Amino acid sequence: LNLVGMDINDILTQLSGEMQAGREEGTIDFIWINGENFYSSKANGYLWGPFCSYLPNFNQYVDATSPEVAFDFGAAVEGYEAPYGKTQLQLWVNSDVISVSPKNLKEFKLFCQEHTGKVSYPVPGDFTGTAFISCLIAGVIGKDQFELLSQMQQPTIEEVKAIVDPGLEYLRSLNPFLWKKGATFPADSATVSTMYADGELVMNMGYGAPEALVQDGVLPQSTRSFIFETGTVGNTNFMAIANNAPHKAAALVAINEIISPEMQLSQYEQLTNISVLDLDKLSADQRAAFDAVPLGVTQIPLSELLAHRVTEAAGPVIPLLEQLWLDEVVGK
Repeated sequence: LNLVGMDINDILTQLSGEMQAGREEGTIDFIWINGENFYSSKANGYLWGPFCSYLPNFNQYVDATSPEVAFDFGAAVEGYEAPYGKTQLQLWVNSDVISVSPKNLKEFKLFCQEHTGKVSYPVPGDFTGTAFISCLIAGVIGKDQFELLSQMQQPTIEEVKAIVDPGLEYLRSLNPFLWKKGATFPADSATVSTMYADGELVMNMGYGAPEALVQDGVLPQSTRSFIFETGTVGNTNFMAIANNAPHKAAALVAINEIISPEMQLSQYEQLTNISVLDLDKLSADQRAAFDAVPLGVTQIPLSELLAHRVTEAAGPVIPLLEQLWLDEVVGK
């Protein structure tokens, strides 16, 4: 493999330039991709496929009917990309300061009251901020109701509000107990991290556990992660093959290997990536290997994460959800 580290925008600029120039054999084979980049690339004919049916490991170990595999931020995958890994929002506190983490939304509101002025979240529009309010809204309206948002292609703000309105009311109810009384919020997740490190906030959040930050000494060994009983949102990232890839067969071989139980286990061990495999499709020995991976002090067991996972809203829904927060939550 010749791995080329490039920003996804540079990759797509190069690919689109080659395609528009009519180059039948380009320079890119397969790409790590998801979300809007996948949607636009597929719509413009820049991706080759469908190809997932050619992958033995996909056919044997992946649940192709799962919404997280069949859709990418609401865009139908239709075999034009194969899953690479999953990520999921997690929350964390310093257990030397917070002895018991909130398990549900009732406890979270009490947590905010007990630590008035020391809880906040990034302004939605920041990816983590949007994910966090999604977790709270999903906890209020229920997983099934929230996941209606994951496949909406041309939603109106009225349609989204009809689904999430009880969640917006819960968010408003938190404001009196938040930093600055919910009149303003930290600009982004980096600001929240700084405020947390300085002790200005008692809780932080992000995609995945902060294990690397603990191992690097940025966070204390007493850091502990948690998720809500009603779940936290997660998404899947994928691999696609360029339409003018010079080595399509080799790309298929490489992608098939990446979604093998062995490689997915290695990613979980080394990178703490959540596996894209359906664990129920694994052999007893393969499943036991995942269960036997030693966890760091901040890591939540894989089975617990997967059992409390909520699919994120579709791409077209996200800006509407963020607008509703601006209109009906901040400062209210």
